[in-house]
Amino acid sequence: TVYNPPRVIQSGPQLYGQADLALVDVEVGYLRSGRFIEDDTVPANRDMALRFTVRNSGTNIASGWQVRVSVDGERDAVATGGLLYPNGYQNFELRVTNPREGRNLETEIDVDYRNAVNESNERNNDDSVEVDVDD
Repeated sequence: TVYNPPRVIQSGPQLYGQADLALVDVEVGYLRSGRFIEDDTVPANRDMALRFTVRNSGTNIASGWQVRVSVDGERDAVATGGLLYPNGYQNFELRVTNPREGRNLETEIDVDYRNAVNESNERNNDDSVEVDVDD
């Protein structure tokens, strides 16, 4: 008897080149009754909210990356991203409880801030927005 192992057919995208983590769809606002309201002014006694997407615009997988978010007057928040195939994306939402009051408070987002992923384009990994928090 001759054993013929099964033939394996690989499916999925062909991976080549490099990943490209891109920060897209950055929105800032506040939460009201648990809903996100997009606005660059946060009313008094409301929690600030930030939403954004990280998309892999490259041709290879991205893994082992982290996102750092810095808000004026707050400690940095760090999140670990998941395995992203080409054209894959991951959504993030951050809530800042009782944010510092003030005008033009800068919020910075930095994707792959430790440079764990060798990317085809390193210039689309960060963005910043300014927010006014009323007193």
